[in-house]
Amino acid sequence: MEENNGLPMVVSKDTNGYLFIENYDDLKQVVITKLGEYAVFICQNADDYKQAKGTRAELNKLSKLINDTKIKYVKDTTQNLTNQCKELCELIESKSVEFDTEAKKYEIKELNKEVKLKQGSFDISIHCNTKEELEQVRKVLDDAKFIKYVVKEN
Repeated sequence: MEENNGLPMVVSKDTNGYLFIENYDDLKQVVITKLGEYAVFICQNADDYKQAKGTRAELNKLSKLINDTKIKYVKDTTQNLTNQCKELCELIESKSVEFDTEAKKYEIKELNKEVKLKQGSFDISIHCNTKEELEQVRKVLDDAKFIKYVVKEN
């Protein structure tokens, strides 16, 4: 049970494992009743202004406490899922980079064929997503001794 500024919040799981506020209807009624105690008024002087700002800060603090409770439960219940999804995505990305590296090697091989045929000068762009890819492309280009290149980073 969470205690939010005197408002007991009972967070539970239903039969499907979904989180909910068990005492939501009672809690909502307490909130409505407490909010009814705050009369909004027109600020006519510095004291009114100070009181309005103080009341607003008090209400914002209460709202933040409730939201922080939600965030805590969401984070606690999704942390494993977040970590597992991240790990799976990293595995997939790793394999994807391997294919991209091979595709870039082929692009460079084909480029070398064209250069040998033309023996001229021309511009070509190879887009690299990561610094690792850029280093791999540089290595292949360095190995092709007759290719002079300039790297432009965005």
